[in-house]
Amino acid sequence: DHSGRNKQYFNPTSLGVTPDGMIVVAADSGTGQANANFPASLKNVISVQSIKQADTDSNNIAQTLTAPGEKILTTLPYGTYDFISGSSIATAEVSGIIALLLELKPDLTLVETQSILQKAELPPKISAFPGINANTAVLALCEVVNCPQNVSILSRQCLDCRTPGQGDGQIW
Repeated sequence: DHSGRNKQYFNPTSLGVTPDGMIVVAADSGTGQANANFPASLKNVISVQSIKQADTDSNNIAQTLTAPGEKILTTLPYGTYDFISGSSIATAEVSGIIALLLELKPDLTLVETQSILQKAELPPKISAFPGINANTAVLALCEVVNCPQNVSILSRQCLDCRTPGQGDGQIW
């Protein structure tokens, strides 16, 4: 039941994290209605929309992050592949970037994570590839913690060498 009637069965504490310190990331339906947008509408849950959905959604909440979510090649059952679209696949990308950040700083808090992700979001007006940028997220993390030197150097080189049409710093 996605209507929100059973919220008490899925309540990742009032802090938005499980007792194990897990950060909760959820797809934003874009409806603007809390019951239809559960659990993304919960306080301290990282909410994600696909870039295309956010572009067409007048209810886009300021805290909602965007990531590529259109025509993403993915695996399917029985060894097949297909292209899928939507906020769920965009949420998977943001979850992967958070996993990368947690690899570098395992005690990263929800507030730190949200701040880093907001710094790493490239708006469509200034980037050929809008949405969350993994390289920019790593650089933002390395500004506040001591990253291994090879990580910081590689991230800076990737950012320095970006040219239009060659990924704009995006890690593929």
